[in-house]
Amino acid sequence: MGSSRRAFLRGTAAAGTVGVLGLFDGTVSAADAELIRGHPQAVVVALLGDYGSGDPAEQAVADLIHGWNPEAIFTMGDNVYSGDGADTYKILQRRVVDYYRRFVDSATFYPSLGNHDWGDPGTPLLRADGRGGTTGAWHDTFDLPGNGRYYDVRIGPLHAFVLDDYYLEPDGHLVGSKQARWLERASAASDAPFKFVVHHYAPYVSGRPHMGIRWPFGEWGIDVSFAGHWHRYEHWQVDGVHYVVNGLGGAPIGWLGAGTPGARKRYAANHGASRLTVSPEGALIEFVTVDDTVVDTIVITFGAGAKKGDKGQSMVEAPLPNGQGGPIDVSHTYRSATGRDATIARLYLAVFQRQPDRAGFDYWTGGSVPTAAIAAYFAHSPEFLSRYGSLADAPFLEQVYQNVLGRQPDRAGREYWLGILALGVERGEVVLAFSESAEFRRRAGITG
Repeated sequence: MGSSRRAFLRGTAAAGTVGVLGLFDGTVSAADAELIRGHPQAVVVALLGDYGSGDPAEQAVADLIHGWNPEAIFTMGDNVYSGDGADTYKILQRRVVDYYRRFVDSATFYPSLGNHDWGDPGTPLLRADGRGGTTGAWHDTFDLPGNGRYYDVRIGPLHAFVLDDYYLEPDGHLVGSKQARWLERASAASDAPFKFVVHHYAPYVSGRPHMGIRWPFGEWGIDVSFAGHWHRYEHWQVDGVHYVVNGLGGAPIGWLGAGTPGARKRYAANHGASRLTVSPEGALIEFVTVDDTVVDTIVITFGAGAKKGDKGQSMVEAPLPNGQGGPIDVSHTYRSATGRDATIARLYLAVFQRQPDRAGFDYWTGGSVPTAAIAAYFAHSPEFLSRYGSLADAPFLEQVYQNVLGRQPDRAGREYWLGILALGVERGEVVLAFSESAEFRRRAGITG
């Protein structure tokens, strides 16, 4: 991570009381947050999820958000909870417009679709029009860009990409779909210093099965994912991307349950919303409860020399200890590689304990397959199975430690990484994290 871009997480026990939980680059004080908040070009938007219940908590969250006077509101889905046969126009009025009319009327209300909005369960707010699109109360109530299901919004220094991650999305919801290709192209074309996605299913959440899309947001230049579905608040950071889970917008609060390794913050004691402030100096993300308590704060600052795509320290980099193995014999061809080529060369060493073969190296470096997908293929490839057999998580982790660090895992590292694998994190992501570590770069001699 370049020294010109710093990201750190601060959790607060009460508004105005800051306790440093993680510090990723340099010494950062509360002044950074104030610098962002007080900038004359700062933009404030609100984000909430899982709110359309009609309960008193929904009004409390709406009052909180109106007090911020944001320029726009984004939602993470489940805008209404309805029974079968409901009048979708009336319920959208009662559960959404009545609370956020000023924003709906001014076309600064940007909702994403959740499973309840698609009628799972309940009455769907939109339906197929027979021409590859959709029609219904959703489109008639909200004045949205694009096709109204997924679209982008640029406001000053921020660029938001609202996604539809439900399986009924006509343009698909998986990597390689029309929607995913749109996001990749649109993000690449944007010169905004801060880019985020808004969608419903959280890609990472404690103690739950993997339901959300895990697109290569970091590779596509996305800084933060805001999602909901689970009626709680969590904050994760994976591969340099911050994942905010915020489903406390007004529906009944869910059970928080036991923690899971990797979650940086977990909360489910009160309703609230996320307040996002973005200026040319950086981004300030705060989860604020209806009693005006700031539960979690994330600050991302942009330095003058920041590189596009430099997202700060990843969750999977933090606990990686130094290795004990000696240098690896690698030819100059690969030692001089940089960028994507260097990443792929290191993957060969980390997974197969060998240098790349020329044909294979040319194939992978010449294509556009994301490096995370290459790592996943390597970790399940016939060569890997032939070398090591079909490994359970524990021996797989031991092999990665041996290949990358030249030793067996220590107890703390073993417990951490087994916990990550137990979450359902793809083995390729774990290998990629190890192979991109500073220690392995030095040991392999491929530092580019």
